[in-house]
Amino acid sequence: MRLGPFTDILDKMQRAAKNGERVHLDFEQVRAFIGSPLYSTLNQLHAEEVEQSWQSRQPVSRLVSSGSTIEKTAMTGASAGMIDQLVQDAESKLVLEGAQRTILQSRRNRRSQSIMQNTTSQ
Repeated sequence: MRLGPFTDILDKMQRAAKNGERVHLDFEQVRAFIGSPLYSTLNQLHAEEVEQSWQSRQPVSRLVSSGSTIEKTAMTGASAGMIDQLVQDAESKLVLEGAQRTILQSRRNRRSQSIMQNTTSQ
Protein backbone atom coordinates (compact mmCIF):
# COMPACT_ATOMS: atom_id res chain seq x y z
CA MET A 1 0.00 0.00 0.00
CA ARG A 2 1.46 3.34 -1.06
CA LEU A 3 0.76 6.09 1.47
CA GLY A 4 2.22 9.13 -0.25
CA PRO A 5 5.34 11.05 -1.18
CA PHE A 6 6.39 11.85 2.39
CA THR A 7 6.43 8.18 3.38
CA ASP A 8 8.64 7.51 0.35
CA ILE A 9 10.91 10.46 1.17
CA LEU A 10 11.28 9.31 4.78
CA ASP A 11 12.04 5.74 3.68
CA LYS A 12 14.72 6.98 1.27
CA MET A 13 16.28 9.26 3.90
CA GLN A 14 16.40 6.50 6.50
CA ARG A 15 17.93 4.07 4.01
CA ALA A 16 20.53 6.67 2.95
CA ALA A 17 21.43 7.40 6.58
CA LYS A 18 21.75 3.70 7.36
CA ASN A 19 23.91 2.96 4.29
CA GLY A 20 25.84 6.23 4.14
CA GLU A 21 24.47 7.07 0.69
CA ARG A 22 22.89 10.03 -1.07
CA VAL A 23 19.15 10.57 -1.24
CA HIS A 24 17.62 10.66 -4.71
CA LEU A 25 14.09 12.06 -4.94
CA ASP A 26 11.66 11.66 -7.80
CA PHE A 27 10.11 14.80 -9.28
CA GLU A 28 6.79 14.13 -7.48
CA GLN A 29 8.65 13.85 -4.17
CA VAL A 30 10.58 17.07 -4.82
CA ARG A 31 7.36 18.94 -5.60
CA ALA A 32 5.70 17.59 -2.44
CA PHE A 33 8.73 18.54 -0.35
CA ILE A 34 8.98 22.07 -1.78
CA GLY A 35 5.25 22.61 -1.23
CA SER A 36 5.48 21.53 2.41
CA PRO A 37 6.36 23.45 5.60
CA LEU A 38 9.53 21.32 5.76
CA TYR A 39 10.94 23.27 2.83
CA SER A 40 10.40 26.60 4.60
CA THR A 41 12.12 25.21 7.69
CA LEU A 42 15.07 24.00 5.60
CA ASN A 43 15.36 27.45 3.96
CA GLN A 44 15.41 29.09 7.39
CA LEU A 45 18.11 26.71 8.65
CA HIS A 46 20.15 27.36 5.50
CA ALA A 47 19.87 31.12 6.00
CA GLU A 48 21.09 30.72 9.59
CA GLU A 49 24.09 28.67 8.41
CA VAL A 50 25.02 31.31 5.84
CA GLU A 51 24.70 34.08 8.42
CA GLN A 52 26.88 32.14 10.88
CA SER A 53 29.52 31.60 8.19
CA TRP A 54 29.60 35.35 7.54
CA GLN A 55 29.97 36.12 11.24
CA SER A 56 32.86 33.67 11.62
CA ARG A 57 34.95 35.29 8.88
CA GLN A 58 37.88 37.36 10.10
CA PRO A 59 39.53 40.22 8.19
CA VAL A 60 42.38 38.96 6.00
CA SER A 61 45.81 40.45 6.67
CA ARG A 62 48.20 40.70 3.72
CA LEU A 63 51.64 42.11 3.11
CA VAL A 64 51.53 44.84 0.48
CA SER A 65 54.61 46.31 -1.17
CA SER A 66 54.71 50.08 -0.85
CA GLY A 67 57.76 51.56 -2.54
CA SER A 68 61.01 50.28 -1.07
CA THR A 69 59.48 49.01 2.19
CA ILE A 70 56.95 46.35 3.00
CA GLU A 71 54.02 47.50 5.08
CA LYS A 72 51.42 45.29 6.68
CA THR A 73 47.95 46.39 5.53
CA ALA A 74 44.70 45.02 6.89
CA MET A 75 42.32 43.98 4.16
CA THR A 76 38.71 43.22 4.94
CA GLY A 77 36.32 41.27 2.77
CA ALA A 78 36.08 37.85 1.25
CA SER A 79 39.24 36.06 0.21
CA ALA A 80 39.44 34.47 -3.22
CA GLY A 81 38.45 31.08 -1.79
CA MET A 82 35.38 32.53 -0.12
CA ILE A 83 34.13 34.29 -3.25
CA ASP A 84 33.25 30.93 -4.80
CA GLN A 85 31.17 30.00 -1.75
CA LEU A 86 29.38 33.36 -1.80
CA VAL A 87 28.56 32.91 -5.49
CA GLN A 88 27.38 29.36 -4.84
CA ASP A 89 25.17 30.56 -1.95
CA ALA A 90 23.67 33.26 -4.16
CA GLU A 91 23.06 30.79 -6.99
CA SER A 92 21.41 28.33 -4.58
CA LYS A 93 19.14 31.08 -3.29
CA LEU A 94 18.14 32.06 -6.83
CA VAL A 95 17.41 28.43 -7.75
CA LEU A 96 15.27 27.95 -4.64
CA GLU A 97 13.38 31.19 -5.28
CA GLY A 98 12.81 30.14 -8.89
CA ALA A 99 11.47 26.77 -7.78
CA GLN A 100 9.12 28.47 -5.33
CA ARG A 101 7.85 30.83 -8.06
CA THR A 102 7.33 27.88 -10.41
CA ILE A 103 5.31 25.97 -7.83
CA LEU A 104 3.19 29.01 -6.96
CA GLN A 105 2.52 29.69 -10.65
CA SER A 106 1.62 26.03 -11.18
CA ARG A 107 -0.85 26.20 -8.28
CA ARG A 108 -2.36 29.40 -9.68
CA ASN A 109 -2.71 27.81 -13.10
CA ARG A 110 -4.43 24.75 -11.63
CA ARG A 111 -6.83 26.95 -9.63
CA SER A 112 -7.52 29.03 -12.70
CA GLN A 113 -8.21 25.94 -14.81
CA SER A 114 -10.47 24.54 -12.09
CA ILE A 115 -12.45 27.77 -11.92
CA MET A 116 -12.75 27.89 -15.70
CA GLN A 117 -13.98 24.28 -15.81
CA ASN A 118 -16.53 24.95 -13.08
CA THR A 119 -17.91 28.05 -14.81
CA THR A 120 -18.11 26.39 -18.25
CA SER A 121 -19.79 23.25 -16.89
CA GLN A 122 -22.61 25.21 -15.26
